[in-house]
Amino acid sequence: MEQDIANSKRFGLKIHALLIGIDKYKDPNNVTTLAGCVNDCNDVKAWVDESFTFPHTMLLQNHEATRDAIIKQIGDIATSKYIDRGHPILIYFAGHGAQVEPLKEWELPSERKIQMCIPYDFSLKPIDGKGMGILDRDLSEAIAKVAKKKGDNIVVILDSCHSASGTRGEAEATRAIKIPSDYAKSASLKKEDFSPSGDTMNCSRASSTTPTNHILLSACREDEWAKEKVFGKGKRGIFTQHLFTKLREAETESMTYGELILSLPLAEYQHPHCDAIDKDRIVFSLNHKRREFHSIDPPNQGNPRYLQLGAPHGVQKSDCFLLFKEDKFSSESCVGEGSVVDLKGFKSVLQVPQKSDPAFAVRTIQSPSISIIVPEEVLEPLPPWFLKLGVKLVTKADQTHEVLKLVKDENRVKFEFLNAEHSVAETHLHSWPLEKDSLVRLFHQMGHFYHHLRHTPSPILSIPVQVSIVLLKDMEPIDNSDTILSPSIPVKVLADGEPRYGFKVTNTSNKGIFFSLFYFGLRQFNIDALYNPPTVTSGVPTACLAPNEFKTIGYGNPGDEGFCFSLEGSAESDVGYLRLFFSYQYLDFLHIRRSNLFHEERELSVSGRGLGKGRMSRNLPQQSIVSDSTALTTGALTFPIVQLPKSRMGGHWVCIHQPEGFLPPSV
Repeated sequence: MEQDIANSKRFGLKIHALLIGIDKYKDPNNVTTLAGCVNDCNDVKAWVDESFTFPHTMLLQNHEATRDAIIKQIGDIATSKYIDRGHPILIYFAGHGAQVEPLKEWELPSERKIQMCIPYDFSLKPIDGKGMGILDRDLSEAIAKVAKKKGDNIVVILDSCHSASGTRGEAEATRAIKIPSDYAKSASLKKEDFSPSGDTMNCSRASSTTPTNHILLSACREDEWAKEKVFGKGKRGIFTQHLFTKLREAETESMTYGELILSLPLAEYQHPHCDAIDKDRIVFSLNHKRREFHSIDPPNQGNPRYLQLGAPHGVQKSDCFLLFKEDKFSSESCVGEGSVVDLKGFKSVLQVPQKSDPAFAVRTIQSPSISIIVPEEVLEPLPPWFLKLGVKLVTKADQTHEVLKLVKDENRVKFEFLNAEHSVAETHLHSWPLEKDSLVRLFHQMGHFYHHLRHTPSPILSIPVQVSIVLLKDMEPIDNSDTILSPSIPVKVLADGEPRYGFKVTNTSNKGIFFSLFYFGLRQFNIDALYNPPTVTSGVPTACLAPNEFKTIGYGNPGDEGFCFSLEGSAESDVGYLRLFFSYQYLDFLHIRRSNLFHEERELSVSGRGLGKGRMSRNLPQQSIVSDSTALTTGALTFPIVQLPKSRMGGHWVCIHQPEGFLPPSV
């Protein structure tokens, strides 16, 4: 009976939804009246009721949506007995948005602004905190507290403007208000409020950090207006109307958040975006699609077959892909090989064999990245196309690649490093035997790991970025603890669960830079995403880092908890690699990340061994999708991180030098 109930609703059993819509404000002389926000709020409630079996919804509309009420209701989610950890949480806001400029006498860069949502009781001249807007940092801090108690299955939808000015017309209204240039003084804001972690150096800090504790879906970029127009019998937000129309379609049940945003036809009006480390989750779920398999659009009356990967993902013309009918590594599913013949933004035109009708593609790796010694019986069931997945299986040592050896231990196996470039001797254990699909997946992830650790498709000759590791105390950087990392030179860190570390990426060039940052864990062949640009429907991209700007990762925003390292059992050391991909063009490399190979289930916020990830929060993002189809030119930097116990660190928290017996990977 319970299963029947669950199946009766499209997105599951429970959800907690806080829905906020404000048309009429307390100060109509300074905050223009809107007409579609309450309609939007009611429409979203109707969608929640029809999509979940037992929805729990709180509405705050017009005079109910004061600053204190909004913050309180978000806080109450953290202590609610109704919602269990991991169940979906939706926070929706429709109303005015604005930006606050720094005061001129602070001599900060003009682009360093604070975004805020405008509550009902907003005042241009707040007194003792009364009438303040909800600053981005306040929202981030409140969400972080919820995530700590209830998990990170949180979706925040903002149908409001991030622009500092706006107009109102007859056909379309704009959800923005103009904030006076001296508002920061009226609101008693300080110089440090515009510079997270209190940094006020000339080298400015970027305003966005990818969230790991929630999914953010926003109506537009920070330099745009969120609009409302007439739909049916009244006005509604253009973004909300299109978003929830799409969510009512059957295909969205298997869509990721990133795919959902890309599917919205809104480029004519504004450019919605999705920002989150987990933007590749299936909507309102903790599940991901199998990351090895990339979707191919179904055939459509002779039109080209489009692959859901494009230039921003590093795809280039002539790249080859194995084609599958299902997302399974089986000979029955594999229908041949295709190649990219054109690039179309976030998609590629894929040439496929006639009558093959593939639904999924796996990128081939033409040159093996790793050799693995295996018993002959392992070779027999593997299909011939396995050779194109980046792993060379041999029955004796092969000196042309780094070599691992598969070692059986009754009903489990492990991999030993034979000509190791590092101090790790072996991996964790994996159950054995495996079905063919699982066996191919196991080896494919190892090939994928080494390929992306070592390969740079089209290197940039100059290095326009600098990466530092920072020691944190109470989530603030300790003075003089900023240690610049050198590519391929190992850094030794303390691995006892403390201290906490953060990273800082600085643009040292005179051009804007895009980048993705990952941690490669050697014992489990996991690739963890630490930072990645958001997805936006279209438009001119805004760089992750402007010239001479830096971004803090793991600290500097409400909810950040830094990173820590720890060792497994009696292990004397561990090794991982920090890998930074950068470009002068928009990039999105989130598709390369992989979960731990030897532990299928783990807590997403904290890894038990190796790199322990605290939660990173964010201010509102800036980036957007590249509009052309130029092949991506990418550079990459690799930083080996040797993790040692306190007894071997000599009282240091970090040390950079060449450890005995350690050679960096070939990059």
